[in-house]
Amino acid sequence: MGLPGVEAVRSAQGALRLTVRDVARVLPPLLALCAARGATPKRLATHHASLEDVFMALAGRTLRTLADDEAA
Repeated sequence: MGLPGVEAVRSAQGALRLTVRDVARVLPPLLALCAARGATPKRLATHHASLEDVFMALAGRTLRTLADDEAA
């Protein structure tokens, strides 16, 4: 069962990271799902995508990595 509004889920370093467009819309059903499954979130943080985040999502590499590749 997926949550409406969740675009991607990644697992990293023992944490789940969700990509959503509207935190206010996704948060209540997310917390309800956690409660229904007996899970208690230890930490909840939001992050607005930066220009570099968008570039990474589209290109898969940072500008620094691209510059290093061109210099090699």
